[in-house]
Order: sequence, then structure tokens, then C-alpha cells
Amino acid sequence: MGNGAIGTEIDQKPHLRKGFAMKTRIRDVRRRDMQRAAFDILAEEGFHGLTLAKVAERLGMSRGLLHHYFADKDELLEAAVRFGNRMISEDIANRLRACNSPQERLGIIFDGNFDESIYMAERAKYWVSYCAQATFSQRFSRLIRIQNARMYSNLMHELKQLTGESHAAKIAGVISMLMDGMWTRMGVTGHYPDKPEALAMVNQTLNALLAKAAA
Repeated sequence: MGNGAIGTEIDQKPHLRKGFAMKTRIRDVRRRDMQRAAFDILAEEGFHGLTLAKVAERLGMSRGLLHHYFADKDELLEAAVRFGNRMISEDIANRLRACNSPQERLGIIFDGNFDESIYMAERAKYWVSYCAQATFSQRFSRLIRIQNARMYSNLMHELKQLTGESHAAKIAGVISMLMDGMWTRMGVTGHYPDKPEALAMVNQTLNALLAKAAA
């Protein structure tokens, strides 16, 4: 039976459609649990410490079931990285809806990238491992380029409302690199800069660059 016939049968029988939707939800929840467990292990032990066996053990499931969702370690690593990125982007997107000005939205972007639930030594060590892995892996190099492009685009959207496009581009580049550097420093030192220090430095840099652009 072809896929089209299966789809038609499900559409015509409500009980089959309900069962299919339930299985899809269970699959999505299970996959998200696997991604979270992989992300946690990645933060604790780095890229080389993450294995399919460790994720399966942490979740109390067989490696066979894990392989049903992820073909190999690289696919699992990518899912863990995407999970970490999504944790930040979803929170920021929800908070941005209540903002009314570019200054407010920039503040939320900065705050979200240093949220206490993610900006900690263990998570920052993951970031350092992630950046190191990207220098050797096309898969992770692509992911980090996508992440950087998204951050740059978000900053540019707000900065263009505060200054000219050429100045906005330079400021977005400086701010995004500054935030990356703070995550790296936190991963290396384990304690510095903390969130208030990081936000103070980012905002001071932003204000100085905007003032220079307006001069």
C-alpha cells in the first residue's frame, strides 16, 4: 500500500487519525527528552563525552530505541546543539512580543542570551566545546554559521531603527562577537563574567558605539 493510500485511510477514519496524532505527539516528546538528555551530557562532559549509550542509560531505555530516532552520534550531537539554541531563541521570541521599542527589544535579546537558566559554567563549557568542534566538522561549522547569522539579523533589525545601516552592521558584528567571547570566558574561568557584569559590558559597548555613530 502506498503512502497516499495510507494517508487517505487515516483521513477517512477518525479513530485512526486520533491514534496517528497521539503516536506523533509521543514520538515528539520522546525525541525532545532525548535531545535534552544529550544536551545535558554535552554540557557536563563535552563533545567527546557524549555517547548514545550514555543518553540511553540516563533515560532508562535501550540503545536500539535511541537508534530508531538518531542514526549515529553526529546526528545526536546536532540535535543536542539545536536543542540548546532553541532554548534561547524560544524564550527570547516569547518575551519580545511585549516590547514596544528597539531599545527594549535589544535589552531582551541581551538578557535572553545571559539568562541564569542557561548562562552558567556547565553550559558555557558546552559552548567552548561546540566552537572547537566547529573548526573540524562541516556539520557543526554550518550550525554555528546559522546561529551567528540569526543573531546578526536580530540585532540588525533593531539597530537599523537607531542608526544608519552601515553603522548598524558594524555594531551588530561587535556586539555578537562580544557576547560569544563572554560565553567562552565563562566556560574557561567557570565564574566570570557573571550575568550582571556581562550585561553591563554589552550595554556600555552598545551605548558607546551608538554615540560614536551619532557624532
